Amino acid sequence: MPALFHRWLGRRLLVPVVLIGAVLPDYLREFTALLLPTVYYGSIYIFHTIIGALLVSLCGAALVRKDQRGTVFLSLLMGQLLHFLLDIVQGYLCPGRFYLLFPWRYTFETGLIPEQYWLWIFCFSATVFLIFILISRLKSQRNREKERT
Repeated sequence: MPALFHRWLGRRLLVPVVLIGAVLPDYLREFTALLLPTVYYGSIYIFHTIIGALLVSLCGAALVRKDQRGTVFLSLLMGQLLHFLLDIVQGYLCPGRFYLLFPWRYTFETGLIPEQYWLWIFCFSATVFLIFILISRLKSQRNREKERT
């Protein structure tokens, strides 16, 4: 996947940072829910918007060296957008909480995957990730063997 985006974006994405970006919206939402009083729970969904993803990616990119900022920004943003894609295909028990295009108060979801199947989604995602890692390692091992000969 990072090589696919390299063709479009002109930069390689950092796979660990993409994975961090993929879980960041939920972690930030839960962390903010712990800090804020229950009156402000409506504001914790800012992390599930494109504006929130851009702000989080900018903040994350500001924490690294200058020459890595663009790559980290794009990797975090891509991870969060993949998270949003999974959120859109899920159906939620409590609709109306996912304002992807904030400040417009329009919510949408496809409902293709019911929310109670989150464990299957996790297992499928983990399997795809492990296959990707296995293929990457096999390719790098093959390249090292070619360099030796």
